[in-house]
Amino acid sequence: MNTLLIDGDEAKCSGCGHTAVKNDKGEYDDICEACGEKLKMVYLQTDATETDATATNLDNGKDNKKNLSQNYSVLGVYKGLAYLLMFVNTAFTIYSFVQISEASNAMKNYGGGAAMDNALITLIVTYVITMFSLFCLTKMIDFLFDLDKHKSDK
Repeated sequence: MNTLLIDGDEAKCSGCGHTAVKNDKGEYDDICEACGEKLKMVYLQTDATETDATATNLDNGKDNKKNLSQNYSVLGVYKGLAYLLMFVNTAFTIYSFVQISEASNAMKNYGGGAAMDNALITLIVTYVITMFSLFCLTKMIDFLFDLDKHKSDK
């Protein structure tokens, strides 16, 4: 399915680039005359006070009024999962740190403590990178929802 991008009185098929014209009823057909593909109507509306364009999707002639928070509510679940992974990662890192420390102390008797110290450094660096990544991910999701909330308040 291709998209018919409608901007004012101009409309183009996203698949073939064909410029569509209105039919006798003053509406655009839902099938492209050039490529024969079914079209999904997307109206681009440019506000004179804003420089950006907003798109309104239409499915079978019905306006899709959902905001971003409703369309992407799965991100809220994913954010919760990221927080859970932060907690699990912290617990696992503490457990691994204790185990590696004990193994390092035991290996020092045999002259192999340096290898275990390298494992501790690797563990700590991996933990910091993982926590930073998960934290940034949650902040990006918060930003998207705050942006949607700010845009829907206008």
